Amino acid sequence: MKVRYDTRCYVTYVCTFIASLEHDGLIAFLDSARNRRHLNLCSMSSNYTIFVVAAEHYKIADTLIYRETMQHLLDYQSECVIRPRISAIFGLHRVNDAFKYYMRVPSGQVLIDMKNCNRLTLCDER
Repeated sequence: MKVRYDTRCYVTYVCTFIASLEHDGLIAFLDSARNRRHLNLCSMSSNYTIFVVAAEHYKIADTLIYRETMQHLLDYQSECVIRPRISAIFGLHRVNDAFKYYMRVPSGQVLIDMKNCNRLTLCDER
């Protein structure tokens, strides 16, 4: 599932959305899109693409969805749409910190851990 999130929206909306996906475990903030109509792209707020995969759930419950999802991930990686590098992992209770970190380190991938809500792991400090 892919969802666009505009940072101008309320963070509580995102928290509610993320909480509804709790069984999925981790949510990856894959990249950002900028508003190309403005020359100064750095001053514009980012849009976030959220890609949620419940791999362990689908591996048993629906092997077809599991295989298709894994194939999509491999396709995204081969097209250089995603990079297999994680900069940080934040727990659900630290989602605001995750957004702030992502704005500071936009090239890194940030994961939200749904099961360990207070987690904070910085893998790639810049």
